[in-house]
Amino acid sequence: FFQTVDYGTVKNLYFANVNISGSTNNNTDAIIVGAVAGTNNYGNIENCDVKSGKIGVYTYNAWIGGVVGFNCSGKVKDSDNLGVEIRGYGILGGVVGLNSMGGTVNHCCSKSAIYYSYNTDNGSVGGIVGKNQFTAEVTNCTNSGKIKYESASSNDAAIAPHMGQIIGWLVDGVQKNNVCSGTTDYLNLRTSAGGFLGIGAKNQKRYCSTEEVGRTGE
Repeated sequence: FFQTVDYGTVKNLYFANVNISGSTNNNTDAIIVGAVAGTNNYGNIENCDVKSGKIGVYTYNAWIGGVVGFNCSGKVKDSDNLGVEIRGYGILGGVVGLNSMGGTVNHCCSKSAIYYSYNTDNGSVGGIVGKNQFTAEVTNCTNSGKIKYESASSNDAAIAPHMGQIIGWLVDGVQKNNVCSGTTDYLNLRTSAGGFLGIGAKNQKRYCSTEEVGRTGE
């Protein structure tokens, strides 16, 4: 709806039948997508719900969220993804793709299904936030949606994403008082010996989890 919310306030909006798609062959181009806003820059997004539809973006440098693609020092509160299906690769979140620079995501929920496809750059997928960094916060949120790695079966650690029920990759910041009851399906990612790729292995690039956070730290 907005490309960028810049220091503004957006509240009390409701979206149904969302339909957003895009791709690029230029891997340096960033595509930032959210049903309410692509980027929330120091803005305030409150009580904005997305009910149904699809978002599909396929590029290596994509930040995709059901509500906001990139939350940069902004606030996203009481804004829910109630069923907008997300497909693609890069950084994917049920509510916010990338939460950064002190941005806050509070009292949000997602019931959305997220399907992650092949990517050579270890993306990240979270039921609420795909990637959280630079003192950003995710608090009092709930995810009951499904996250699935849907590409063909592989044992290549270089293509596997970080997957978590609340946050895919918590580089730093605050994650507390969140609840998850969804599912994380990474059955297509296996070692050649038949075990799950990277689970419990400190030398793997990837950490997938049915817990709140897929990977923590740099």
